[in-house]
Amino acid sequence: MDKKIYQFLEKVRSQLDQNLDYESRRYLDKNILERRLDGLHLDEQTLNKVKQLNEKISDLCVEFSKNCNEESTKFSFTKQQLDGVNENFLNSLPKDNDGNYVVSLKYPVYYPIMKECRVPETRRKLNIAFDSRCLKENTQIFEQVLQLRKELAGLLGFGNFSEYKLKLLCAENPQNVDSFLNKLAEKMRILQKREVELLLEYKQKECDELKIPFDGKINPSDLKYYLNMREKKEFKVDHTKLQEYFPLDVVIDGTFKIYQTLLSLKFEEVLDAPKYHEELKLYKVTDSETNKIIGYFYTDLHPRDGKYGHAAVFGLREGTKLGDQIPVCIMVCNFTKPTADQPSLLTHDEVETFFHEFGHVMHQICTKTNYYKFAGTAVETDFVEAPSQMLENWCWEKESLKMLSAHYKDGSSIDEQLVEDLIKSKNSANGHFNMRQILFAKMDQYFHTTNEKICTADIYKQYCKEYMLQELEADGLNMNASFEHLVGGYESQYYSYLWSEVYSEDMFQTRFKKEGILNPKTGLDYRKCILEPGGSLDAKQMVTNFLGREPNEEAFLKAKGADF
Repeated sequence: MDKKIYQFLEKVRSQLDQNLDYESRRYLDKNILERRLDGLHLDEQTLNKVKQLNEKISDLCVEFSKNCNEESTKFSFTKQQLDGVNENFLNSLPKDNDGNYVVSLKYPVYYPIMKECRVPETRRKLNIAFDSRCLKENTQIFEQVLQLRKELAGLLGFGNFSEYKLKLLCAENPQNVDSFLNKLAEKMRILQKREVELLLEYKQKECDELKIPFDGKINPSDLKYYLNMREKKEFKVDHTKLQEYFPLDVVIDGTFKIYQTLLSLKFEEVLDAPKYHEELKLYKVTDSETNKIIGYFYTDLHPRDGKYGHAAVFGLREGTKLGDQIPVCIMVCNFTKPTADQPSLLTHDEVETFFHEFGHVMHQICTKTNYYKFAGTAVETDFVEAPSQMLENWCWEKESLKMLSAHYKDGSSIDEQLVEDLIKSKNSANGHFNMRQILFAKMDQYFHTTNEKICTADIYKQYCKEYMLQELEADGLNMNASFEHLVGGYESQYYSYLWSEVYSEDMFQTRFKKEGILNPKTGLDYRKCILEPGGSLDAKQMVTNFLGREPNEEAFLKAKGADF
């Protein structure tokens, strides 16, 4: 942060106003506002305090993430303790010296067990451990970060940290976010209560069959299990069978074909590429019409100790027209590794994750901006998920699902009935899923708007009861100790996942659903109107250009099953 550069930018902006193109004016305006948000308009003493606070916050966030990446809790369970879990999945787990299965809390291990294990005590034990990850190390760090952010916002002249963070975003202020979340929560609560009644029926029936007490509640460790049971029994969705049709290589191949068709691109693997681990692959991206190379992307798809534990895309080099520089990025995921007996098989959720993250890759690669500042996904945070969220719809359409699937043993096509049952189940857990997102968004906003001293574990307990209608299953649990979003760029902005869906659903329903999900003309419009501009235009303007009108929330509420 250099005050002289800030002052120079202000001077240049006023002197060159009439001679600048739109993107250059935007570049200067954004830089000037961001430098003000950095505190460069303040006196030297206050500015030094701002710098010190930012350095402290940054160091603490790095430490928080390091602790999450190094989390390595493991349990040993007998086969009886994992009763109901997919045999193929069990065979992929390592075993201890006694022949018991070693279970970690990594996503590809934890979630399948929580969905399928019939033993309540096993699920309860894992759920408690999951919400205890990094509890001792990170709770204090996170609460210290919240306090420092509050101080920072005050020095910069804001009432709270959320006011400060939302200054550059579509939502503009915390009041708009709160209003949006409250309106959605009101509708989602109706769906959630209906779901609870149905899940309790399933639970009571199973408790009677197993001759175990029925407590009349859907506990946190019950939720995924009974949602999965309902999908199987009511919608006939067999996720174990479904998974056999989603070997990772087939999903990759199908995803590539869809994106290449839709966006008029060609992908080609680069052999002998430089890489930091042997599992990485590098691909070259070429424009189909011009045969010009427009970018490169890496994939890193399986878990390793010390590796980033979620799914994300990271820019390695930004693309710019002025510098004639093509972009390079990497897609990092954590899908189950192949075994000697079978390839890596993805759940449908993981297929959706792959397709979503690859949407971010395309956002990075297709960029055509003059300034790296606006390249790729450098858009408003409450819009950045919209392009990828829109593309998740391809994982729920018959035509594209067939391209993404083939049985891992014989390459046979996915059963038509399986696909139909899956599509019918799409909104079966909308109430719970969206209330969970609202819980996280509300908690995030509370942390960054309140002036009270915060105990994050108490707030988590309170909000679980209020939004998920659940009591935690042990004292002192705190998922915030491993909630990397709130230290990794989404602080005060977790609402963005829901906010951006307003745009994503409008784009899909208005154009692709009507004109064809593999329509190259619509795809090219999407590439030119949404992906290529990056952050060089306001998000709302880009969506308006693509739709031919201003966006609205009708398609969003319809997609949620909440258009009532």
